[in-house]
Amino acid sequence: MPQEMLNDKYEHLDKVDIFSLGASVYELVKGSPLPDSGPQFSNLREGKIPLLPGLLCRHLILVKFVQAMMDPDPIKRPSAKELMEHPTFEKSPGFSCKQPYRQLTKL
Repeated sequence: MPQEMLNDKYEHLDKVDIFSLGASVYELVKGSPLPDSGPQFSNLREGKIPLLPGLLCRHLILVKFVQAMMDPDPIKRPSAKELMEHPTFEKSPGFSCKQPYRQLTKL
């Protein structure tokens, strides 16, 4: 949960979901649960997303993608539309966020 929710600030609820998506993507890439307390927990809330061991340079785009989604300032987080246009999705072979759902289910 992003810091603004912990501080009872509800002006940017759409960006709360973006933060949560970023945390989920980070957790998937990391391969283990995110910390639920302590300094690592605080760092994530403050937007200090550590690089993951074993990530190749070409995956730095993904790291920047997650960092943007987990920015502590909700105004700076990308919108859902901006996420769909991110290079992470454009380079996936056989998949495009711009394809209708029906086409994707035929893959």
